[in-house]
Amino acid sequence: NVKKFYSLTGHYVYAIRGLAMEELHEHPCSKPKSRWEISTGVTCPSATVLNADTVTALTDAITKSFDSNPFVKDVTRTLLCDPSDYDDSTDELDIQLQIGSDCYTHVHPDH
Repeated sequence: NVKKFYSLTGHYVYAIRGLAMEELHEHPCSKPKSRWEISTGVTCPSATVLNADTVTALTDAITKSFDSNPFVKDVTRTLLCDPSDYDDSTDELDIQLQIGSDCYTHVHPDH
């Protein structure tokens, strides 16, 4: 666990990669804030098919974010979207959005 890692190494953990989001309450439409990993100049390998309202709400939040981190972007969504809008044939909520030439992947808040 994280505490044991610190005890052994004396190093802080700032982020953890690979934390899966599998519950509907983790969908970016379930709460106003979400975190997105940015892949600059990359086409999403599996962009998520979402309804137009959901795409608009999430794209609006991402493009209006003032977060200047080039790797992850914390956003606040102001437009409504539907948390049941996802492909439930998979076990994970692995949402990717193509915005311009960049791919945004929804990640765990502790990513």
